Amino acid sequence: GPVGKDLATRCLERNDGVSAKAWICAHEAVNAAQRLAAMLPAGTALDDPLFAALSGSDAFVLLTAAEADLRATLPEGAEFPFLYKPLK
Repeated sequence: GPVGKDLATRCLERNDGVSAKAWICAHEAVNAAQRLAAMLPAGTALDDPLFAALSGSDAFVLLTAAEADLRATLPEGAEFPFLYKPLK
């Protein structure tokens, strides 16, 4: 949705258009929002639409699903987001 596009745009800009770094930026933003939301007292809300969307219960589920879809398109043995083959 619009919040996801905003997050992607911000992360791409912050990381000079490098998509792998932008993915990590987005992933960490969702994780940080989820952690912060868990620490807030019940009923507390921050006046930030991006935080509200990222801290929602379905944000991490959506991110994980998108990552799984992307992983399915990668060559066998490649690791997302860096597309490297890990040392065995």
